[in-house]
Amino acid sequence: MTHSTSIHHSPFYLGPRPYVTKIPGVTINVEGTPIPSSVEPFILGGRTLCQLRPFAEAMGAAVDWDNNAQRVTMTLGNRVTSCQVGSEVGVMNGRGYMLDEPPLFVGPSVVVPVRFIAEALGYQVDWDETQLLVNLRRTT
Repeated sequence: MTHSTSIHHSPFYLGPRPYVTKIPGVTINVEGTPIPSSVEPFILGGRTLCQLRPFAEAMGAAVDWDNNAQRVTMTLGNRVTSCQVGSEVGVMNGRGYMLDEPPLFVGPSVVVPVRFIAEALGYQVDWDETQLLVNLRRTT
């Protein structure tokens, strides 16, 4: 199977997605403050995902949802980041990046990979595996 794209595709996405276990109990802090959300953050496929809107807004980003395209765009200062439900490609300032986990629906909410969104919006991600704790600090 060949793909013609300028974005590298991981073998993880070339075939059927293997069964992965969802691990709940993750806490996400922005500058030391926990992010409240109606969907508990969780780990899927080794990556932490969380509910998009409260996460992005806690970092100070404006969030725009395009229901027809199922695409979300986040803007923070001069940083514009977008991703689409079910797509493994995220966009930061017009450039495509592979996501380790694509955004997906959990009930009516969209959950996204924490690291890509946080770093795209100018935050450093620190992970404490023993406590299942993500700490985010503004870098720019």
